[in-house]
Order: sequence, then structure tokens, then C-alpha cells
Amino acid sequence: MAVVCVCGQVAEDRDIECSLCGRDLGRVPPPPDGASVRAVQPPSYRPPSPEPVRGSPVAMLAGAILVVLLAVGVAYLLTRPDDLAVPPAGPSEQATEFVEPTPFQPPEPSPTIQPTQSTQPPVTPSPTPTRKRSVLDPPVRADEQPDPTDVVSGSTEGCTSSSKTVYGGYPAAICYMWHATEGRLTGEPAKKTKNKVVACQRDLREKNPTYAKRQANTWWVWTTSTDGTWDWFPETAIAQGESNEPINGIALCHS
Repeated sequence: MAVVCVCGQVAEDRDIECSLCGRDLGRVPPPPDGASVRAVQPPSYRPPSPEPVRGSPVAMLAGAILVVLLAVGVAYLLTRPDDLAVPPAGPSEQATEFVEPTPFQPPEPSPTIQPTQSTQPPVTPSPTPTRKRSVLDPPVRADEQPDPTDVVSGSTEGCTSSSKTVYGGYPAAICYMWHATEGRLTGEPAKKTKNKVVACQRDLREKNPTYAKRQANTWWVWTTSTDGTWDWFPETAIAQGESNEPINGIALCHS
């Protein structure tokens, strides 16, 4: 026979629960046609109280072992000797990474550069040309020459010889410079004097200045100016001179 569920659904008699509300069937027969049917209220639903969860014995044993191991480890860290403790690094100590040293390798010898053979013949430096001495050059020292120093001598009057030497070993001659004159190289003046010291004389092939009539000469004496500068002075200013002749008593200059 048919029954009506709480939700109003009609179910078969063989159904245990309603397909819509899931409740136990009220087992109320369906009403006849035109009659009202009162739904049977089921008893209030109470959910079953949960049972306390109990762990398995194996899990409980494993947890107990873990707790014991942790306790032993903490006790060991607290009671270990000081020599096993790692001292803290000081402010000046810094951890450095160990670098394995590189094995020493001797440097490879550099290739020897062979000098290239020059095909050009060696250049021989040309000797520095020696300037040929001029007749206007000062005379060389007499005491450094292999040849003796010649003194002009003759029957005519000349300058007075002296035992002293001047200007590098020339025998001094005392002459009378009767006229003031000037030097050939420097232009320094020499005043008139009776005791003029002369070293030597040379034919410079240059005319002397003329201080009197009938004077002509190319010989010059090596003597000093008034301030002591050595220079060539004309023989026409010497009283003992003759035209175109050297003066007796004066040495010849070495070239």
C-alpha cells in the first residue's frame, strides 16, 4: 500500500526512506480521493555525539621515542666540553676561503734574437779636418817646439836681448817704440815707450801703417798693448826697424 512522507511525497510501502526528504516514512496510507491527509511529523533528529579519537599504539610509541631523543640532544648540547665548542670569530678574524696554491712553473725562455747580418760595408767616420794655421794666428809656445828658436842678428842696430823669456819661452827683446800704434787683431792701443818687451816677429805679408817718409814693411812684432793684451803691432812703430826687413835682436815666431 502507498504511504505519504513528511514532505508530502507518496512512497511505496516497500520503501524505507523517502526519495526526496530522506526521512523515515510515516507509513500513513494515502487519503481517499477528496479527503485531507495530515502529515505525520517524525521525531526530531539528533546527530550522534562524536566518539573520542584514540591513536594507535604504534603512533603513540613513536611520539614518545621522538620526545626522548630531543631531550637527550638538548642535554648533550648543554653539557658538552668547552674544547668541542666552536669559539666565536673575533672582530679581526675573518673566515678566508682556502685556495689551493698553484704549482710553480718556470717561465719559458724568451727566443734569442739573432743579429741580422748587414750587407752594407761599415762606415768609417771621416777624420775631422784640421784647420790650417794662418799667419795671423798667435805664435805657438817656443818651449814646446822641437826646433830651436832663431833670433835675427845683423850688423845694423837692433833691439837689446834679455836673459828673460816671455810668452811661452821666447827670449825677451827690449825695443824703443817711438810711435803710438794699434794691434792688428784686437785694435788695442800701445803707447810710445823706450822699454817695450817684444817676444818674436813674423812676416804677415800685410803692409805696416806709415808714420814717416820712406817707410815700408810687412813684418810685425808680437807684443802687448798698453793694458797687457798680446797682439801684432807694426815694425814701423819700432825705432830699430828698417824698410822691408826684420829687426835684429828679436826672435822669429814659431808657426
